[in-house]
Amino acid sequence: MKRFIYKTRIKPHKIVLQYFGNDIEFVAAEYYGKPSLFEIPKNINKYFMFVISVSYFFNYLYWSFPHKEFLIPYLISICNAYKNKDIFERHKKQLKLFVDYAKENSIQFIVVIFPFLGDLEMSDVVYGNNVANYFKANNVSIINVSQLVKNVPLEERMVSKRDIHASIKVNKIVAEEILKKLK
Repeated sequence: MKRFIYKTRIKPHKIVLQYFGNDIEFVAAEYYGKPSLFEIPKNINKYFMFVISVSYFFNYLYWSFPHKEFLIPYLISICNAYKNKDIFERHKKQLKLFVDYAKENSIQFIVVIFPFLGDLEMSDVVYGNNVANYFKANNVSIINVSQLVKNVPLEERMVSKRDIHASIKVNKIVAEEILKKLK
């Protein structure tokens, strides 16, 4: 963000940071000495994965269907990263850069904490509550999306069973909440 501001000479008047559970991944990967927490399971054919990685068409077809064999180990890695005090402390130092920049420049700062939409409670327990508490302790306004969408049925929260990103309905709810908080 600072590099963008420096290069463009555009100083923001407000900052809205979207936070998601995988935002800790880079710190965790550095801590564990790996480029990513995402790993291909050992039982997946390496040649098959190579074809998927070099072909847009085969990649699209393959990822058009859910693959729990990738998701479960990844989620476990994310959970372990948040439980590791050293990793979370390093991550809070990254987040503090946003907090400090906003304070030093008198910029309104809002953090939108997105859960894994398929499991709101798990998201809050694993990272949402801790991240919210960190920002609240630093007098930063937060929007906890879990709380906003807890009464929205699961099938209406996500784009589809194949695409777990926030639905149009969820994005509308979040956008309305952001507008309320902007001064």
